[in-house]
Amino acid sequence: MKKILFCLLLLAVFSGVYAQDLKFDGYLNSGAGLVFTDRQISDPYSTTPGARKARPYFTAFGVDSEQWGYRFRLNGSYTNKDANAGVKFRLQAQSQNGATAVNRAITFPTAQGWVSFLDSVITVNGGIINDGTWETGDVYLNDDMGEGLGLLTKITPIKGLDFGLGAYAISSLGGGDNNALARSIVSNFAEFDDVKYTVNLAYTMPDVFRAKISWRNKNRAGTDGSGNTTRTAPGRDESSRLFLSAGVLAVKGLTAVVAADFDNIQSFSTVKTGDVNAWGGTVAAGGRINNSGKLNFHEALGYKVSDLSVGFNASQFISFAERDVTNNITGITTQEKVDASLFFNPWVSYSLGNLVPRLDLVYMVGGQINGSSATAEGKYYRRGYDPNYTRETWVLGIRPSVKFNLGSCFLELGDLVSVEKQENKFYGVNVVSPFSLPNSDTRKDSRVTNTLYADLKWSF
Repeated sequence: MKKILFCLLLLAVFSGVYAQDLKFDGYLNSGAGLVFTDRQISDPYSTTPGARKARPYFTAFGVDSEQWGYRFRLNGSYTNKDANAGVKFRLQAQSQNGATAVNRAITFPTAQGWVSFLDSVITVNGGIINDGTWETGDVYLNDDMGEGLGLLTKITPIKGLDFGLGAYAISSLGGGDNNALARSIVSNFAEFDDVKYTVNLAYTMPDVFRAKISWRNKNRAGTDGSGNTTRTAPGRDESSRLFLSAGVLAVKGLTAVVAADFDNIQSFSTVKTGDVNAWGGTVAAGGRINNSGKLNFHEALGYKVSDLSVGFNASQFISFAERDVTNNITGITTQEKVDASLFFNPWVSYSLGNLVPRLDLVYMVGGQINGSSATAEGKYYRRGYDPNYTRETWVLGIRPSVKFNLGSCFLELGDLVSVEKQENKFYGVNVVSPFSLPNSDTRKDSRVTNTLYADLKWSF
């Protein structure tokens, strides 16, 4: 609490001295959800192995904050009187049940200084950087091309053309999570070949189109989500990736973006069990997808005419990995290519003054809800779907909602119905399906979850 008060006091003093040039904005997002599920749990009232449905439960719920439960975000910026130097920062707090300590804290996911030369043709940024110039602009993809602890040089030779070179000792994601730099600064150093290097290019022709391309090398600048930044910590290894995107700006009311993501391009092929990966480790059976090449496509299409808005988002996830398939009748194990995962999200909304009803439909084949397992529900938010490259697995989501716009605040009431289906390719005899408890006498391969929620966001 003392640290929080000290940070707020510094901000108050700074804003008082530089009130004319210091700008703030941000938001607070939180809400509540009532979750009904037919997930099976062990029966605590019986000594006989069995299962019963989980009871309804109440939970914090924030759609905008991707069900962190709550998020407080304060953005600040200062520019000197010559407009050639300044600082940007973000103070953020968020939490959810089971969150790691670093994500229960108040941190600075962004804290960067910048200085420009030659009439802003060259701008050098340093610190915990979060620059969205090269973000793809689609709905699903969340890249990290302008994010991390390090240096970023942006060159703008002509208006609309932005070229970037970045070097980051820690690849912290500023878009969602709190930064993972809440440990000793000593462990934030990286060897030369561990650093994340990025090359970025973006061009915008006003009212015509926008195109972007970004690349990063394979590196050891990642974190494991708990703030552990030692070189050999789990999660430090990050693959080499290439991002491409293009968007149409020529039609009023139209949103049209396509994006492609080439992942693991340091070994853009099939990596087998026992192979040595790009970081010198041995690939286990469960790591073949993470180490093999991936090719992902994303599309976002929307159109607004008068008070009516319609849209369609889609993603295709393709992996070059193989998986083991065992026939439970013959006992023979063979290898086959994993399946593609396909994501579809049509939606429609209509504005009735301050009242905006909306309907979202989601269907994903070869995917699952983020965080979902046999013993836990997942994170039920608009982008909370993950590929698992198994075509027998699918998710269907239906979300009717109504948003009440109240000036700088909105209240959204909705109901998210999620149907999850998982199934092994070769069930055979006595094979327990994914949503069944190990000692249950039932075979359950589907689950229905209904979440009634109220979501509140206040912007300032």
